[in-house]
Amino acid sequence: MARERTDGEVEASVEERSDLLDRLDAGDSAALGELIEHATGAKVKNVKVTLPRGRARRAAG
Repeated sequence: MARERTDGEVEASVEERSDLLDRLDAGDSAALGELIEHATGAKVKNVKVTLPRGRARRAAG
């Protein structure tokens, strides 16, 4: 049975994931692998993120 995490551990986990999401938003491919590892516990290699360019990127956001 998994042990319950303390409030401090949960807060640190949320901050760490927020940092990963910020890195992913900035186009850091490694952040996607780390985020998947945190969510699933599985090791991830060779993640590639392709961001839209030009008009598509401006339309997206």
